[in-house]
Amino acid sequence: METLDYEIQVNKISDWVRLWFFADTHQGTVACAETHMRNTVKEIADDSNAYACHMGDIGDFINYTDPRFEIYGVVPELRHHLDDLPRQQVKTVKNIGYELISSKATDLVRVALHDLKECPLQDLGA
Repeated sequence: METLDYEIQVNKISDWVRLWFFADTHQGTVACAETHMRNTVKEIADDSNAYACHMGDIGDFINYTDPRFEIYGVVPELRHHLDDLPRQQVKTVKNIGYELISSKATDLVRVALHDLKECPLQDLGA
């Protein structure tokens, strides 16, 4: 199993931190509450003691050849990228700006997030 580690620094043991956990956000789909997520992430970014952790299912990450695929579930602006839909959905992460730390127990999300794992968190807006 692969995980990303992030060490939270505090000045003294009595300092507090606020942890926000996200999961099943399914970015790039019509069911994604992207405006709400942006607002929440801004609230987190404005709080120096707050950190965000995404635990998986950041997107549907299925191609049009998958029997589960439904075109009406994809946001209109991504419908012309069907041949590379999972990668395009990952790109929407940059528009939200949260720090990604995958702790999902399956390998499926880790495979989809492999490219993200290799890039600096600053590139994701963190």
